[in-house]
Amino acid sequence: MTQATVLETCRVVWWNGYVRGRFQAVVGDPPRVAAESSPIRRRGAVPDRTEEARAALDEVTRELLAAGWTEAESDGDEWYELAFARESTAVLPEPERLDVVRAPDDDTHDVVEALRDEIERTKAAAERERRARLELEAASRARPAAVTAVRPVAPPRSGPIAVAVYVLVVVAVAAAFAVASRSTYATIVAALTAAALCLGADSWRVARRRW
Repeated sequence: MTQATVLETCRVVWWNGYVRGRFQAVVGDPPRVAAESSPIRRRGAVPDRTEEARAALDEVTRELLAAGWTEAESDGDEWYELAFARESTAVLPEPERLDVVRAPDDDTHDVVEALRDEIERTKAAAERERRARLELEAASRARPAAVTAVRPVAPPRSGPIAVAVYVLVVVAVAAAFAVASRSTYATIVAALTAAALCLGADSWRVARRRW
């Protein structure tokens, strides 16, 4: 450990209590008390130059001088703010030591080389997979999609014979009702009913042909 001589300084301050106060010599940061006087009565925030106050300040001064302090120039505004200094020995921290970087031994070198080879193999496999995926996508885009033509299926229609049969049925029913009822209204209703039945029968027949 390294030791060096440094110059310490302290200054006298006034400490206020509830009823009494005292002079204190404060050193360093964080501050510590190097000497202090006996408590004396106070009348305000700072002590007046009374005999009691002067005696208390002399008490602090004697204690500091006995401890090796010498009076120094003060920049305080108050009459009691004296300054003192003395030389002391301080322990300086040692400089940080840099560790020497050693060359890797053979085992460490082998491990590093194995890791490097594994990384290269992984990169090569990933590149092969990427190229294969790109080639597959290109082939998919180049191959035209097969389109199957769907021929529309024409709905089955009734033949001329069936139509003729339906017309004859409607005419026959209308004639029969005209002779039997001799009513034009009844004849028309009968003809329409027969036509509806013929259409229903034709639709059922067409449906069966689709099945």
